[in-house]
Amino acid sequence: MPRLLTLNTHSLIEENYEQKCLDFAEAVEKLCPHVIALQEVNQTQGGRAVFPHPLGYVPCVTHPPLREDNHALRVVSLLRDMGLDYFFSWLPIKNGYGKYEEGVAILSLSPITAVYTCCVSRHDNPAHWKTRKILGITNEAYPHVRFYSVHYGWWQDREAPFANQWEATMRHLAGVQDVVLMGDFNNPAELRNQGYDMVASCGFYDTYSQAARCYGSHTVPTDGGSIDGWHHLFHPKDGMRIDHIWTRRPHAVAEHRVVLDGVGGAVVSDHFGVFADVMFSHERKWFP
Repeated sequence: MPRLLTLNTHSLIEENYEQKCLDFAEAVEKLCPHVIALQEVNQTQGGRAVFPHPLGYVPCVTHPPLREDNHALRVVSLLRDMGLDYFFSWLPIKNGYGKYEEGVAILSLSPITAVYTCCVSRHDNPAHWKTRKILGITNEAYPHVRFYSVHYGWWQDREAPFANQWEATMRHLAGVQDVVLMGDFNNPAELRNQGYDMVASCGFYDTYSQAARCYGSHTVPTDGGSIDGWHHLFHPKDGMRIDHIWTRRPHAVAEHRVVLDGVGGAVVSDHFGVFADVMFSHERKWFP
């Protein structure tokens, strides 16, 4: 039964970054997820490149290189000090805030056997802030499952709408039977006939609705207007559920839980995390 965790980290942009990074590592140590999907994983432009590659790193691109202050690298290093050895991959996507190289990452307790990338936006240019890409892996423990870290655009965006990005994702996943998509979908589950319903209509299952036990709901604070890009969009007083874990098959889900929300772990980002215990229907190999 793999334990899954996703978080839009905000990473280097966060105030008190070092403390929040440590808080996140401590939460991971307690939850011990088998696969972790991270979004907004930053590193400083022009920082010193790490060479040779660090232990456990599986590159999917050569430029820009992994740099010393890469957030995923920092997290993996902290976890290694705690006795948890994660393998990881990082996909740079775009430049952010005038000084960062921003991307998505996946961490896996089991060795990564393959990586998959796809640009799902019309733009494939790091200088364009609406560039969107997804990163997937397979690992030794679950060789028939692809785990993805995703960060999509908004439904209402005329230039880079979610619908187009989702259609590109479906083309990329054509013929892949077992998929787990984890990340920031930027589409509230509360809104009908938009991105959330579009994903569900394609035969994907939300671990939130599939779970035998469910704790918490929204993944951004009640002041949804504080999230970048949402200032003039939908942000109800009780928050939004825009971070999801979707499976392509109707696997049993023992638990779905909102974490890193001030109750289930310290708040470390402008998003909360999502944790799920999923039982794959074809599961043979078990983690401790």
